[in-house]
Amino acid sequence: MLEEFDLAYDILVYARNLPLAAEFVKRFPRSALSWTIWQNLRSRVGPLIVARGVRELSSFPNVFAKVSELVTEAGWQSWKLEDIRPYLDVAFECFGPSRLMIGSDWPVCTVAASYTEA
Repeated sequence: MLEEFDLAYDILVYARNLPLAAEFVKRFPRSALSWTIWQNLRSRVGPLIVARGVRELSSFPNVFAKVSELVTEAGWQSWKLEDIRPYLDVAFECFGPSRLMIGSDWPVCTVAASYTEA
């Protein structure tokens, strides 16, 4: 039905679910998929492991990515920019600025950082 009404599907997945998201896109290639990056920071799934799945998803032109929830998922009290930067590098490398969106995550982000820091 999403294809029929020209609607996008928003998906929120962990790194272990990226292959399933790619399978979804293969089955429904006319549906746009918006995927939120990176709910994996606290679990310390390395950016290289995440990059494999992200590269596969980014190979589909109908997939866009939303950068959101970074500081709240990195660890409220202990996050540092160095923790987040490798994931952002993967996002920009794979999707480029034309297929990336920003999610503010406000006001939730204020538990981990000020609005300007997040």
